[in-house]
Order: sequence, then structure tokens, then C-alpha cells
Amino acid sequence: MLKRLKTDCIDLLYQHRVDPNASMEDVAAAVKDLIQAGKTRHFGMSEAGVQSLRRAARQSLRSELNQMSVLAAA
Repeated sequence: MLKRLKTDCIDLLYQHRVDPNASMEDVAAAVKDLIQAGKTRHFGMSEAGVQSLRRAARQSLRSELNQMSVLAAA
């Protein structure tokens, strides 16, 4: 249970900034584990550069995560 949120699962785990010290592959693996454990349903990110988004999209396919949707605001 996610005690502080008083719930068993969150709908969206959102990474606001890309951590330069963590590889996209490691992040995807951790998110996959959280989804498989039923702790979160979806994953989102912001402030990611084009290369990070490309790597995340490729990794989501390799990790059998839900297909990514990329939205950008001008």
C-alpha cells in the first residue's frame, strides 16, 4: 500500500525531469516492475529532450510497456 497517499495504486507516475545519473533503460525497468506489481498504471515524463524520448520509446517496446504517446506543447 502507498501509505502516505492512502491507496494501493496510483494512476500516473510522472517523472518531471530526466535524471542524468540514471539511464533510460534503468528507469524503464523500474517502471515496468512498478506496473507489474500493481503500484502504478501509467508512466509519463516531461522536460525530456528528443534523444531521451526516442530512447524511452524504444525501451518501452523492449520492456513490453504500453506504447508511448508523445505530446509536445509549442
